Amino acid sequence: MDNFQFSISLIPSGLAGLISLFAAYRLFRRRFSAGAIPLGLMFSSIFIWCLSITAEAIVPELPQKLFWLRFQFLGISFVTVFWLLFCLRYANHSQPNTSTFFLIFSWIPLITILLAFTNQFHHLLWKEPWLTVINGQSVLIQDFGLWFWINTLYDHGLYLAGLFVLFQFYFKTPRTLRQQIWLIIMAGLIPGVVNLYTLTGFNPFPSINLVSLSFLFTGLIIIYVLYFRQFMYIVPIARDTTIENLQDGIIVVDLQDRIVDLHLSKSLTWARMKIRGYM
Repeated sequence: MDNFQFSISLIPSGLAGLISLFAAYRLFRRRFSAGAIPLGLMFSSIFIWCLSITAEAIVPELPQKLFWLRFQFLGISFVTVFWLLFCLRYANHSQPNTSTFFLIFSWIPLITILLAFTNQFHHLLWKEPWLTVINGQSVLIQDFGLWFWINTLYDHGLYLAGLFVLFQFYFKTPRTLRQQIWLIIMAGLIPGVVNLYTLTGFNPFPSINLVSLSFLFTGLIIIYVLYFRQFMYIVPIARDTTIENLQDGIIVVDLQDRIVDLHLSKSLTWARMKIRGYM
């Protein structure tokens, strides 16, 4: 045990990894629901990343830390790819198909992983790293290279595109069904805002990885909506593409039999119905 270092700062990344693993498990159990598989893959990637961060913090020597630093990219490189695919499927977008999607959006992550494991030859992801001691712990410090910033811009582009899809879906959905979507948006906003903050180089808690801490809250929100908001059981419907084009009348109710949406039929029979007692 003398070759390892432990501190309370490991708790956030460790907990985030466990929560992400559990969220991925629950999502794969609901894999036939729209968006469940890409979201499950996203949390699986976050688990790998958090595991690597925790392992890097535990080992004290530079070669060991560099090994786990490279391993982190196996997890984090595809997070925003899976995020965008989830947003598209959750918002009922069937295009592009899955194979075409990965063919288009996987090149940058794959290049990033390759560069991470060959960084000692080109230093495009990070320059010569060094160790410093913070609160009695050996901490890895590195300056970022050119490809790191290219990959960061790409990741944030996919991230913002996913948020745009969700916000668009939010405003197309009846008000009474929007809460689930809003919780998903909040789950996505937390790590995005925290990551932008950490990129400024300012961290009031340098021994704690704030992004992994943000993923802890993201995982908790997803687990909450899975268990208490029927997430992946009831997916909000975009009204303009599904209900407005129906020829028949329809009443949409929630699990408590409350009317959440109403579409009047074009037929005279439906038009004569007395619905005041239900409203």
